[in-house]
Amino acid sequence: MRPGTPALILTLVCPLGTAAQTASLTLSAPPISPPGQPITVTVDYAADIHETQRRGVMVLEVLDASDQSTLITLSDDNGLQGFEGPSGSVEFEVSVPQPEPDAVCFRAYLTPYGLNEEVQAHLETYPTDGTYPYEWTGTGITQDLYYLGVKILSNTSGNSTHCSGITFETFLLTYENHLATQGLDPTIDGLTVSSIETFRKVWYGVTDYEHQSTLAIETWDLGFRLDDLEDARPGDFIQLWRHSGSGHSCIFQGWGRDDQDQINRLYHWSSQGSTDGIGFNDEKVGATSGVDPDRIHLARVMRPRGPDDWGLRFGDTDTLDSPTLIGEPGVAHGLALR
Repeated sequence: MRPGTPALILTLVCPLGTAAQTASLTLSAPPISPPGQPITVTVDYAADIHETQRRGVMVLEVLDASDQSTLITLSDDNGLQGFEGPSGSVEFEVSVPQPEPDAVCFRAYLTPYGLNEEVQAHLETYPTDGTYPYEWTGTGITQDLYYLGVKILSNTSGNSTHCSGITFETFLLTYENHLATQGLDPTIDGLTVSSIETFRKVWYGVTDYEHQSTLAIETWDLGFRLDDLEDARPGDFIQLWRHSGSGHSCIFQGWGRDDQDQINRLYHWSSQGSTDGIGFNDEKVGATSGVDPDRIHLARVMRPRGPDDWGLRFGDTDTLDSPTLIGEPGVAHGLALR
């Protein structure tokens, strides 16, 4: 059974679709820009998303000022690291598509970085009653897995599962479902049908022993590894090692803390013997016994940009009332300004 949620767990996840306006943005763009020249647009933001271990991606839409139709959409993920807060500045160099309109407006918004909520929703679909018991054998997945219509991994374990298998399955099915529901290209960035087997071997520890899933996510630019344990939030992927020498692939759920507010327990989801297979579990974290805090490797998967970015935004701003004219200074334009 899933352990009760104690007061010691400090990290929480907001449900899908409930992201509050937790960022304020201001947008700076020139009042006029010469034809054919890039336009420098700066977005300043103040955000409290770091207080819940969240990160964001800045999105900039370039609009035709005459009808507010979208010309192009740009985004900046801060080199796959995302933007945190409490404040910062993001600069875009915008090349307006040809033929250039008389004037353009800009709309900027900060949208969630991680796929965490979708990962959390997916893992809740698995029964935790021993239907999929733990056994370190075979591929450790609950079903044959397909990618781009091709079977990439067969279920060779029957109902039995293991940690590497169930976390890989969760990653793949969650990512594919996100692409499908958002109407996006079904290709996972950087992964072909042939290369996904190499990706899986890294995830399973066949070609990398220490970091496994977290290295796979980082190597294929699907997210980033977290250096600070305090930055973890539910839905992040973990490869941990215990002082006993054993390891585990799992999905982060929260930290337990002692009276000095130091991490002393890890709550996670995976497949393990102690929960008779798939389930929620917790383990001691310590300097000499239990999970080694220096060998807890964490990675966050980035959400592919999609139509729901706007609805999940932390905050937004625009220049609809102050468009940027395209032309030489002093030259008349055909745009009638409101």
